Amino acid sequence: MVSIMCFRLLLLVSVAALILASQPVRVHPENPRYLEYQGKTYLPATSAEHYGAVLNGDFDYRKYLATLAREGMNYTRIFTGVYVEGPGSFGIKRNTLSPVEGRIVAPWARSNTPGYSMGGNKFDLTQWNPAYFARLKGFMAEAARQGIVVEVTFFSSIYNEKNWTLAPFHPENNINGTQLADYKQAHTLNNGNLLPHQERMVRKLVQELNGFDNLIFEVQNEPWPDQGVFINTRILTSGSPSATAIRTPSTCPLRHRLTGTTG
Repeated sequence: MVSIMCFRLLLLVSVAALILASQPVRVHPENPRYLEYQGKTYLPATSAEHYGAVLNGDFDYRKYLATLAREGMNYTRIFTGVYVEGPGSFGIKRNTLSPVEGRIVAPWARSNTPGYSMGGNKFDLTQWNPAYFARLKGFMAEAARQGIVVEVTFFSSIYNEKNWTLAPFHPENNINGTQLADYKQAHTLNNGNLLPHQERMVRKLVQELNGFDNLIFEVQNEPWPDQGVFINTRILTSGSPSATAIRTPSTCPLRHRLTGTTG
């Protein structure tokens, strides 16, 4: 009888440990000023300026994540491929957000029409790129193995006209007839016909990444340069279609922390 009771106790402890280990990042239940991850208080520590770790096909993310872990860091941040930068942007050397010509790995498949401003064919925003999602999940899995939480940033301010000419959503860079007269409106409700494409991308990313626990979603990086105000009027407004795209249970249960903006 004692052996059976001990076995049951060990089984309960093991199950409880597995449940805690499978919990995504959340606000600490006892102190909302802290986070909790895998049943433990989590304090992010990082040096995480390689935002193009996934979208830049030449970047060795395994070496990068191993370096973070070796130096005692447990957090990083990536952009999704909506925003890229040209060579020398902001004076940054070896900028992962500025892949060399033809080496951007974006969420969308390429069309048969040449003419993307950073090399190769234009994008087809109605078709997904399997290679991108394989690389994204590979990054997430390796980060989890190294004990690193990843902040996935859906959107970013565009900052200037030059950066806009490189974006997959720019009318010249896709075959889908996107229309936007002023790049500063890209992340507002007054953004031409971009909104359905943005919503679709958000839904896809949430679906693909929902199984990972080491994840925090961020709506937008630094919205103030384009809008001059510290909000994302398109996504954070109550009832916004994109907020619905992130939170709708029919898409998949939202298991992760959702931050508004950084900057």
